[in-house]
Amino acid sequence: MQTNLGNGVSLKYELHGAGYPLILVTGFGATLDLWSHEFIQPMAKLFQVITFDNRGIGGSMAPPGQVTMPLYASDVIALMDQLGLAKAHLLGISMGGMIAQQVAVSYPNRVSKLILGATTCSSKLIRKNPRIASLVLLKWMPRFAMRAMLSKDFIDTHPQSVDRLAQVARDHPASTVAIKQQSSAVKHYDLADQVTAIRVPTLILAGTDDQIINHENSDILAKKIRSSHLIKYPGVGHLFPLERREESTAAIVKFLTQPD
Repeated sequence: MQTNLGNGVSLKYELHGAGYPLILVTGFGATLDLWSHEFIQPMAKLFQVITFDNRGIGGSMAPPGQVTMPLYASDVIALMDQLGLAKAHLLGISMGGMIAQQVAVSYPNRVSKLILGATTCSSKLIRKNPRIASLVLLKWMPRFAMRAMLSKDFIDTHPQSVDRLAQVARDHPASTVAIKQQSSAVKHYDLADQVTAIRVPTLILAGTDDQIINHENSDILAKKIRSSHLIKYPGVGHLFPLERREESTAAIVKFLTQPD
């Protein structure tokens, strides 16, 4: 499905299941196709899971020019408005977690519960790591980029899952313009002094072998967000929803269904 937000921006989105809305926000260069059926289904049994392509990515359209994290956040709100949603749960992974934090900070009355995975409250806190640079190769060399996003143990023991992920990346590549836009948005992202204002119940998830955003960033988030709960997966890389799919979906469902 497609929704027109005006000013040359349209978002591709999909709906799964029925119930209270849960919006999934993708990370750097990722399309909604990277959310696996196996990850979505346990949540879609209880919620209406909404996935979408960020502006300029996959099936979503946007004009050229600088894009900021507040602009990505405003797209989420515009999508909610188009769907008639006053509030929703929000789940963001990696850059998607940055967008989710921006939504929670800028539009606090639109978020019910927040799930932040493998993310940070400021790009300044991301350690310089040559593996991060490999993310830009996701479009051209997805199999190589997987080495930065998954633990070596998972790559060695789950070759079929890795091949599927690489194939999805090949089939739905981000444009060079979109990669530059997202890179700029991440570079200028800094909510370190503002996330303390987040008051909604928040679940923070991270793998201890994350080579993209070090898991220590999750500790910082947990300290800054008062009503938060932190779960870490030992030896797991950046894409914990793939490496620990059953554990992470169970934790998310438990968090969303328990009383505030």
